[in-house]
Order: sequence, then C-alpha cells, then structure tokens
Amino acid sequence: MKIIRWIATIVLILIMGYLSAIGLFADSSIGGMAVVILIFLAGSAGVGALNPERWQLSALCSFGAILLSVLEIGATISRGGPVAGQQPMLQVVLIGLVAIALALLGGYIGYRLRTRNQ
Repeated sequence: MKIIRWIATIVLILIMGYLSAIGLFADSSIGGMAVVILIFLAGSAGVGALNPERWQLSALCSFGAILLSVLEIGATISRGGPVAGQQPMLQVVLIGLVAIALALLGGYIGYRLRTRNQ
C-alpha cells in the first residue's frame, strides 16, 4: 500500500508542478486565477494527506513556477538587465515565494485533515 501511496504522490506532484507553470501564463480574470489557486491548494493538500509524516514534500508541487522564476532571473542576469516587456525582478521573486507558500499551506492542510482524528 505504501508503494501505491508514493506513486500517487509523485504523480500528483508532477501534475501540480505542471499546473504551477501553466498558472503563471494564465492571463485570466480574478475568478479564473482563483480556480487555479484552489486546484493547486487541493493538489498540495492531497500530497500532505497521502504522506502526512512528510507533508513538506508538497513544496515540490511548485517546481514549475520555481523553474520558470529561476530561468527568468538567469536571463535577466545574463543580459545585464531586463528586456523590454519582461516582468520586474521583484515580481518574479514574489511569484516563486508565493508558489512555495501556497504549496506548503496546501500540504499542511492535507496533513491536518488526515491526522485530525488520530
């Protein structure tokens, strides 16, 4: 049963990482962004619920947003400054930090839901 739980955790992390990368490009309304955030929180909560003793693994759900943030920072540094139309550096760093915070929040919620009655 533990193997199935770990496989489900890995699949959920991969799906949520992809969603975190796609969510950066979502140029939708507030409602659309709220739906993406809720799905992301639910997926991270699933990781926390599947492995309550390692709920911190839910931070890996934000790998897509972190990867794109690191690439953006690297591109800015290698060019010697921002290019026209590029996001400000502070916004890029905040996006990465918010993605990690949301993933950890979701993982903690999943952990608390799973261990609430134990």
